[in-house]
Amino acid sequence: KKTKEADLKAFLAWYSRQRPYFTEASPWSYFEQMIRFHCQVWPDKKASDGLVDEAVAYIRGASWAEADKQKKYLWLSDSLRDARDILGARAMLAALKDRHLAAWKDHELTGRYEGKWKEAAAILVALEKLEDEGWTKKARRARADIYRLHLGKYAEAIKLYHEIAEPPGTLWCIQECYRRGGKTKEAHMTLIEIASMFPPEAPRAVHTEAEYYRADGESKKAIALYRQILKKWPGVSESSRAHQRLEEYGIATGGGVNNED
Repeated sequence: KKTKEADLKAFLAWYSRQRPYFTEASPWSYFEQMIRFHCQVWPDKKASDGLVDEAVAYIRGASWAEADKQKKYLWLSDSLRDARDILGARAMLAALKDRHLAAWKDHELTGRYEGKWKEAAAILVALEKLEDEGWTKKARRARADIYRLHLGKYAEAIKLYHEIAEPPGTLWCIQECYRRGGKTKEAHMTLIEIASMFPPEAPRAVHTEAEYYRADGESKKAIALYRQILKKWPGVSESSRAHQRLEEYGIATGGGVNNED
C-alpha cells in the first residue's frame, strides 16, 4: 500500500509537470486525465474541485461548437458522480441545455446514488410532462421500475406497465408485481399468459411458475411443471434446473414422464 501511494504521488508530480505541453497542444486532455485521476484512481476532492473549476472556465471560453461543450459538461457530471460528489455532479447538470437529459441524469443521482427513490420518481413525473414522446416513454418505464423494485407500489407499477404495453417484457414485470404484492393467483395467470402468447418465453414462464409453487409448499404442482419442462423442452437451460429440482424431491427423471405421473 505504501509503495502504491508513493508511485501515485510520483506519477502525479510527473504528470503535473507536463501541463505546459498540454497547454500548447490540447488543454482539455490535461483536464480530462487529471480529473479522471483524482475522481477514480486516487480520490482527492479538493484537487478535483480546483481542476473542475478550471475546466469549466476553459469550456466557457473555448471556441468549440455548443454541442461539444455540452458533452464536456455531461462528462464532468458523470465523473463527479462516480467519485460520489453528488453536489458537484448536479452543479454540472445545471449547465446542460437539454432539460430532458438533465432531468434524467438528476433522477439517476437522486435514486441510484442518494437512495431517494420517492424523489427520483417525482423527477420522472416532471420529465414525463415535458411533452417529448421518447423521453416520456423512457421516464414512464423507469418510474414503473422504481415502484416495482424500490417503493413497493405494485398497483401503480402494474398500471404503468399496462400503459407501456411492451410484452413480453412488461408482462414479466407485471407478474413480479403480483407476486411481490401477495397476489399469487394473478401472478400465475400472467405466467400462463406469457407461456401461451410467447412460445420462446414458455420454458422460463413455466419454470418460474414451478418455482413459485415450490416456494409456497405446493410440491405436487411444482413437480408436475418441472416434469412438463423436461418433456416439452429437453434442451433448454430450464430443463437442467428442473432436473435438479426433481432430484431434490427424490424423483427419478429417466424415461418419459407426464404431469399425471
